[in-house]
Amino acid sequence: MSQLSKNLDNPPKGQIVIFDDVITNVGHAYSGNTGVFRAPANGDYTFTMIATARPSPGDHALHLIMKKNGNTIGYLFLDSNHDYYLKRTENAVVSLTKGDEVFVQVNDVIGTHIGKVAVFTPISRVF
Repeated sequence: MSQLSKNLDNPPKGQIVIFDDVITNVGHAYSGNTGVFRAPANGDYTFTMIATARPSPGDHALHLIMKKNGNTIGYLFLDSNHDYYLKRTENAVVSLTKGDEVFVQVNDVIGTHIGKVAVFTPISRVF
């Protein structure tokens, strides 16, 4: 399990989100420097991404995508939230071959957006 140590403020489109506060990393398959999980073995894995955003005026949105080897496997959208906090969760279960890469990437940013992608858990493996 990994999380951001600070808010994700107006990230550029295409940026890989680096969850730099690594809490649990059994097997060291996730890199807190690059934001990429590399499958240590063939198998079925489950990934969870949780994002939050505080209330903010104006038109804004943040689109995040979870990718496997560059192909989208999950999508999370934080839309305009003027009066309330948002919390969104995306799960993906995928078959990986040793060396496959999974990461979260900024797909789109509309307006000024301050959010926190709280958690990315790429370490669960289903046998």
